[in-house]
This record gives sequence, C-alpha cells and structure tokens, in this order.
Amino acid sequence: MADYDVESPKNRALITHNEFLQSKVNELNRNLDILTYENISLQKKLKNFNNFFNIYLGFCLIGSVCVVIKHLL
Repeated sequence: MADYDVESPKNRALITHNEFLQSKVNELNRNLDILTYENISLQKKLKNFNNFFNIYLGFCLIGSVCVVIKHLL
C-alpha cells in the first residue's frame, strides 16, 4: 500500500467525506434493521389475523350448512 499525505487538503477532504458517507451507511443499516423488525412483527400480526379470519369463515360455513340442512329436513 502506497504512503500518502493524510494532512494534504485534498486527502483530508476525501477522508472527511468518506467518514460522512460511512456514517450515512451506518444510519441506513440501522433503519434497515428497524424496518426488518417491523416487517417481521407485521407478518406475525397478519398471520394471527388470517388464522382468526379462517376460523370465523369456518364457523360461517358450518352455520350455513346447518341452515341448509334444517330447510331440507
């Protein structure tokens, strides 16, 4: 690796800009972690709702079948 003058204005500006960009990357990674956690949480809630709705529809179907059978008898 070649030596370079870290104190030169151009290199110092590049280092500063690189540090700024790295902080933005870190911030984006944190936001991605938060969104991933929220996505997993919403998926679990949706699955629970879906299970409840399927049970509800099952009872509706059973009720409808009972009504049809009652009318046929």
